Amino acid sequence: KVMLDEYCLKNNVKTISVSTIGEIIKRNNFFFQLSGRIYHSQKHRRKISYKTKIRYSPKIQHQGYLEIDTVSEFVDGLKFYIFNAVDIYSRFQFSYAYKSLSSATATDFVKKLESVYPIQTGIKTIQTDNGLEYHGKFLEYLKSQNIPQVFIYPRCPKINGYVERA
Repeated sequence: KVMLDEYCLKNNVKTISVSTIGEIIKRNNFFFQLSGRIYHSQKHRRKISYKTKIRYSPKIQHQGYLEIDTVSEFVDGLKFYIFNAVDIYSRFQFSYAYKSLSSATATDFVKKLESVYPIQTGIKTIQTDNGLEYHGKFLEYLKSQNIPQVFIYPRCPKINGYVERA
């Protein structure tokens, strides 16, 4: 609008209102941005295989299947991120607080969890939500340890019910 007004004043042409400019842009489809929500755009969608997603809360008959989630808490004005892990079968729980939320802190949490995990067979599967802290270094570490990671569907916390209640 400002540049158009400047052009109109130089050439002795009547200026145009903001709403008229908007109508012209809309009428002639001069939009240079993606229409609709970017979240649903195929270009911006994360590449997660649907084979790694789980639809329902698991009914596990063996130890070693863990659900992991993160919760943020304010303590004396400081923000802490608390990682929680729950073994579905034995109900073993482990929590640890960090000052930042990243895949490096999630990797550190799993290493600490492995050191205190009481079952001899170890961790067999880890189920997480789709948070960014569970990608990158975290996923690389799990692959190096041969631990499969299972994701839940977005906006379905009931699938992670054990750790959500913990």
